[in-house]
Amino acid sequence: MPSKKPAKKPSARRAKPADRPPLRNPEDKVRWLLHLTGAGDIGKQIVDNLMDTLAAQGTFPAGFAEKYKERAEPHELVDRIVPVYLRHCDEEMLDAAIALFESAPGRRFARAQLAITQESSVIGQQWGLELAQRAMRALEEDQKGIG
Repeated sequence: MPSKKPAKKPSARRAKPADRPPLRNPEDKVRWLLHLTGAGDIGKQIVDNLMDTLAAQGTFPAGFAEKYKERAEPHELVDRIVPVYLRHCDEEMLDAAIALFESAPGRRFARAQLAITQESSVIGQQWGLELAQRAMRALEEDQKGIG
């Protein structure tokens, strides 16, 4: 009876997208990594969620949140984040991260990250509200004990 060989798992080949720019220096590598991970889009999503929450609370005049979101440019956030990466990451780290996010699993993770951030943001807002309510109750109890 012939023995069956286990099926080979397909290897996760690294993608080399046609639009990949030349990565000549660490700044180029950081910008490409931020592109691969969707950092600008995630930042815009966070700003949009924050503005929606604050607008719902009546924190700003009518129409402010919409005007704010219209002017939020993801590239401006990326420009501000690049120096942070440059301070904390060497080229070996950047090369490894780029290799991950150019791989099939890395691309899937990057696509999932937007949804993960969205859901985590809602959870964080809920937790913050609950914490504020608990702190307010504790403060009120402390003040009752003083009076």
